[in-house]
Amino acid sequence: MYNFFRLLPVAALLSLGAATATPVATPPAQAQQCPTYEDGLVDGQDHKANLAATYGAGTPEYEQALNTAIANARYNARNAECPTYWRGYVQGLSN
Repeated sequence: MYNFFRLLPVAALLSLGAATATPVATPPAQAQQCPTYEDGLVDGQDHKANLAATYGAGTPEYEQALNTAIANARYNARNAECPTYWRGYVQGLSN
């Protein structure tokens, strides 16, 4: 029984050795393409128009939704990987 437990790891290594020894070809890592400031500006303007259509421009609900969207976009401008896009988004919401 003792010999069985000594041979078990060796057998596992031998049976898995061929599968794990072969290197796997992976594609090269590609740099992330961030959207531009202008893309963010257009998206922000579209979101603002959508909020106006949903809540009615000038209503308290619209103002609250717009302020929330601006706060979220400002947070993303500070913490996201594409801050330039989010700065444009904030500008689109603010105009």
